[in-house]
Amino acid sequence: MTETLRDFLIEVACHPEHMQRFIDDPRGELTGWGHRLSDDEIRAIESRDPDLLRSVLGFSPRGLPQLTGIRKGGKKKSGATKGAAKKKTGRKPARKRKSSR
Repeated sequence: MTETLRDFLIEVACHPEHMQRFIDDPRGELTGWGHRLSDDEIRAIESRDPDLLRSVLGFSPRGLPQLTGIRKGGKKKSGATKGAAKKKTGRKPARKRKSSR
């Protein structure tokens, strides 16, 4: 992966003023950036092709590792599950107060 391209993408993502300049003039921002981007890197960004961008960054197309712990669809689990043990906090439960009439 090229450090320069990675640094450029981080700059654009983290700084709103840099992002706005990129939106207003993409070619000018790509060629005028402080570090030199290669023609392949510029072409990949301008194409907006995720596979080409992954390739320039050194990843195989669609070859990024899949995130774990993300559920797809299905019913959301509630906080308490059937048969789950009650968590001990070390405190006594609060007493109910008598209501005054």
